[in-house]
Amino acid sequence: MTAPAGTWSRVPIVLTRRRAGEALHDATHEPITLGLPFPPGAVTDAALLNLRDASDRRVPLQARALERWHDGSVKWALLDFQTRDDTTIFNVGAGSRMSDAKGIELTQTSGGVLVDTGAARFSMLVHRPFPFASVAIDAREVIDRERSGLRVVDGTGRQCRVQVRRVVVDEHGPLRATVLIEGTIASWTRPLLGLQARLHFFAGSAAVRCALTLRNPRAAVHPSGIWELGDRGSVYVQSVELETALSEGPTADVSCSPELERPIERMSQPLDLYQDSSGGEQWRSPTHRNRNGVITTSFRGYRLNTASESAAGQRATPVITLERGRDRIAVTMEQFWQNFPKSLEARDNAVVLGLFPRQHADLHEIQGGEQKTHSFTLAFGRDPLSKDAVRWGRLPRVGHSSAAYYCAARAVPYLVPSHANGMCAYDELVASAVTGPHAFERKREIIDEYGWRNFGDIYADHEAAFHAADEPFVSHYNNQYDAIAGFACQFMRSTDVRWLTQMEELAAHVVDIDIYHTTRDKSAYNGGLFWHTYHYVPAGLSTHRSYPSAEGVSGAGRRTSTTTPLACGSITC
Repeated sequence: MTAPAGTWSRVPIVLTRRRAGEALHDATHEPITLGLPFPPGAVTDAALLNLRDASDRRVPLQARALERWHDGSVKWALLDFQTRDDTTIFNVGAGSRMSDAKGIELTQTSGGVLVDTGAARFSMLVHRPFPFASVAIDAREVIDRERSGLRVVDGTGRQCRVQVRRVVVDEHGPLRATVLIEGTIASWTRPLLGLQARLHFFAGSAAVRCALTLRNPRAAVHPSGIWELGDRGSVYVQSVELETALSEGPTADVSCSPELERPIERMSQPLDLYQDSSGGEQWRSPTHRNRNGVITTSFRGYRLNTASESAAGQRATPVITLERGRDRIAVTMEQFWQNFPKSLEARDNAVVLGLFPRQHADLHEIQGGEQKTHSFTLAFGRDPLSKDAVRWGRLPRVGHSSAAYYCAARAVPYLVPSHANGMCAYDELVASAVTGPHAFERKREIIDEYGWRNFGDIYADHEAAFHAADEPFVSHYNNQYDAIAGFACQFMRSTDVRWLTQMEELAAHVVDIDIYHTTRDKSAYNGGLFWHTYHYVPAGLSTHRSYPSAEGVSGAGRRTSTTTPLACGSITC
């Protein structure tokens, strides 16, 4: 790393909590991943970067270039490291290649990938259960191979086949490695959904971060240009659940914390935690209508039932841990209640995560070209990173640099730090988007912009300018004017993590819901964004900024056929 005039060779990194005021203690052992820009000519080789903590101790670092300047120097780098105490301040600087990193061993075979993190051995194989064919610690099998796996029940009540067709190494670094799994979920006669997952493994740990995407590759029919729920291209499922079971043995001890503010406590099996709605004041919002116009949320918040007690609450971010001797399984999910309906259960020495839970009052509809990515954490060992996964898996910290550095790096041109000379009035106005009564996060509560399909989107309240009815006016923003880029710029100008959180949540929503993930429609539509819209009309049964069946809607035609509930087997399976 060289430092041209006007730049510096040490870049500050700070770890910040996403939301202030949470009672959950920070994890002392946590994997951190962040992107960092560099000025032109400052970094020639990302592998030569090093990381030091506040006491100037060297911390193992994994770094690779994501984008380069015109001269070949690094413009953006992806950094990975692990915290090992309560340190929150670090510095990135020039150095030599690391030789003391523990490393992760990966073996790619024709049948799949074997991963050895030093704390556990994982195997992921084609034509075997998803995600793991086996998990071993100290040569001892941890999971029950026959019982563990992804279970899918289609809209007719029939069990689907989950087929792993491809397993490859996506990224191999000394501290974090990623394995890509692709497959299909099939009914009796033909594929129902596409499956894609990225599993992130960490050196010295038996904890795994998982991002599982389920996609309906069919095209929507959208008769007369109307895009609504109930379209003939939709797929329906009763449930999608991931079961992770301990190997055979005595009954395990169960511990659970339903909310971030609640301690982890011993509970009895069976345990069933089900989040039916957001738990907010508008939990019965028309946002949650199904294809028949029926609001499907049944009660406010979540319910927790065990063999000995029942409880209820508003917004769960749970963790469940099974422990028996040296064996351990912990499962948790960030943004659990926000992506309702969701469930987390412990039964028969297994933890079951309901991605599309069977407890829901209706079938789960996945529209043509629609997908959903579910992110969660599985931990199997007693290494420090796995034990702390009950914290960082629920509320991970954010790593970032200073506003002065982001602006000076010039990776995003024309940025100046917030409240710079002449910018105060502008910044006070802009800040109302993340603070005060008109903040985007608070506006979500007006129409309850939550649930797996809606969370991350912005309430387009400007569309309600002429609305006079008592019922909330539902309109979805869908990043129509690239709010993602705006959030990113405001974060780098201020390092207020509320901007970063808004950016990440909206980006995840756009990637899954607002991009039309099909190649089977018109070429002008395939892979496109749902930006076509009719103004000042409630969304109705349309889940995008597009044309609903409504009086006064013109230019896209009207659908006259009625919508009836269809099981996936009766559509195309």
